[in-house]
Formats: sequence, structure tokens, C-alpha cells
Amino acid sequence: MAGNIIYCLGAGIQTTPDLDKEVLTTLNQCYFDSSTAVVLAKDGRTYKLEQPIDTVFTAQSMPDYIMHGAVAYFPLLNKPLLNKISGANNGEGQNLAADAGNTTMELKVDQRTSDWRGVNSSKYPAVSGKLFELSLNHGRHPQNATYCYAILPGITKGFNVGKFMAYHAPTVVANTDSIQAVYFRGLNREDNMHQIIFYKPGVSYHYNDLQIKADKPCLVMLRKVRPQKFKYKMEDKQRNVAYKLSVSDPSGLQKSVNIQISMDNESGLRLHHTYHMYLPDKPFSGKTVAKIIEF
Repeated sequence: MAGNIIYCLGAGIQTTPDLDKEVLTTLNQCYFDSSTAVVLAKDGRTYKLEQPIDTVFTAQSMPDYIMHGAVAYFPLLNKPLLNKISGANNGEGQNLAADAGNTTMELKVDQRTSDWRGVNSSKYPAVSGKLFELSLNHGRHPQNATYCYAILPGITKGFNVGKFMAYHAPTVVANTDSIQAVYFRGLNREDNMHQIIFYKPGVSYHYNDLQIKADKPCLVMLRKVRPQKFKYKMEDKQRNVAYKLSVSDPSGLQKSVNIQISMDNESGLRLHHTYHMYLPDKPFSGKTVAKIIEF
């Protein structure tokens, strides 16, 4: 999550050969909000959809976003990614294209009736209602399928969704079973942040001149902050810029992790630093640790 935007990434989706079923990722399934219409946006224009709705969107017909109630859903399938990663597990310079393969998006709004027999053996009366369902269909027998989408909740009347997301939409930099990463551009430079999940050691994150590598699986966030002071070196007129480096291990298995960061400073000098981050033990294992660093 960055700001008000929730972004959802999935990679390495596959099934065993004996499972002959379609594999779906559900964005949302809820009661239809009768106070609003389902709105589809495409190429800068918005359309209200008539009910009942049963539509399948391919890569070519994929909308910019779909809005229901106070929530907008942004499919990021087949949008260009900006990153190349390198590492022993991925191959030097492998291009991370945002190719979702044959994944389609399915939108349904209809009246349904069901009961709880599929959940437990208790007897309950059947329940009927109009449902809104939005899902991604990866097809049968997917191999390393992916998905990328963003959610913007809490939309109020008169809010320009398209304009907001045109500037603030997160950039999906990487989405594989080795690394997932998003770059978010905020209102101010201090709000810009890189959020990265390293699933395997030895994988590099690249964004413009920035490179980050971790020697163990972990979560990393790098965010520019206002430094308490600027340091000047008279010999090269170098000015340091401050960042907040945050690291966590949700598994609670790691005691420490080394984070290597390389980037150009504001004078154009290439700098390399390694930060040894100690991670907390129980009962605080998994908690984020952070430090202010300067380049």
C-alpha cells in the first residue's frame, strides 16, 4: 500500500497436470451497491454499464479501470514494466515484461441464490441477492502466470479518478517468483518510495540509477526524507541526500540481513554502501527495523 492505493501482485501461479479447472484470482465479490452504477473507463472516457453484466475483457479490450460503489479497480495486465533484474536465480539482465499470458478479466453483476451446504453440513435457508464479481481468469493449467492490479478505495463524489491515478499510479517494477517491487510517486519528492519483496537471495532491484540487493529473503522499503542536515565536502562539493531504509522479515526466521545499495548522488558520483540490519527476536520477530542513511 502507498498513500491511498492498494496494489496487488501475484506471480508463479501454476497447477498440477491432474487439476483440470480454471484458476481465478478474485478482486472482489460482494453485494451490488444499488445506489451507484458500475462505471467502466477506457481511453479517457467513462461508461455506465447496463445490468445484468457478464463481460470478459482480453488484453486488447482491458479497461483503464472499473468502479463500483466507492472503489476503483485498475488492471495492470500487459502494461510495460520498467525493470531488468539480474541474479543467479533469474539470469543476467532478464527483462521483466508485464506479460500476463492469456489472463482475462471477468465482470459479472447478476442475481444469485445459494446456501451454506458447500461450507458446512448445517442447514440454513437459501440466500438470494444481486452480486458484483470481478476476477482474473488465468485459464486451465497455467504455468508461471501473473497478475497486477491496483485498488483505490474511499472515492467521494466529484473525485477525478483518472487524473489522480495518471499521476499517482504505482509503477510495477518487477513481478516474478523471485522479486516483486513497486515504485510510488507521491505529491512531494519526500513521498516517493520503493517497496520491494526479495523472495530469493542474490536478486537485484533496478530503477533508473538505483540498485538494491539483499542477501536473504526480506521486505525492503526505501523512501527519501528530509535530512536533519546537509554535509558538504569542499573538495567535490558533494551534498548528501537522506533516505529512510526499512527492512522486515515476516517469517521471523532471519536474525539479520545485509542490504547493498548503489546509486548516483546529486553530484553524479556513483556510491555503494552495505547496511547490516539486525532483526528483532521473539516476541518482536517480524517487526520492521529502520535507519536513516545518506548518499
